[in-house]
Amino acid sequence: MSEITISIGFTKDEYSKIIELAQKDGFSISQYIKSKIIPNEFNTKYKILIQEVSRLESNTIFTIKDILKEHGWDNISKGTKLSLGKHFYTNVNAENINNVKVKGYGVSGIMCYTKE
Repeated sequence: MSEITISIGFTKDEYSKIIELAQKDGFSISQYIKSKIIPNEFNTKYKILIQEVSRLESNTIFTIKDILKEHGWDNISKGTKLSLGKHFYTNVNAENINNVKVKGYGVSGIMCYTKE
């Protein structure tokens, strides 16, 4: 799927506010704006990911793939999978997700996390 780029102008104050809100939510500017305009696969799957992680027992080691396997992981687009991974990793490192820490790469090269 090819992407189309849309240019849009903002005042400096508007742009500063967008940056502030995107950082607060742990999004890139592009992902933040997309998430506000179009209900999409990313928003739906990320919400499920956060809900499922909150239900995990302490000391559980997991990957995003593990969590979303029962929620259609195999049917999620590659771009969305990458965005989910990046966004979750960024938020875990920023300590925006309670009781979750980065464990490191697993045997298959997929990032692992620990629910504390």
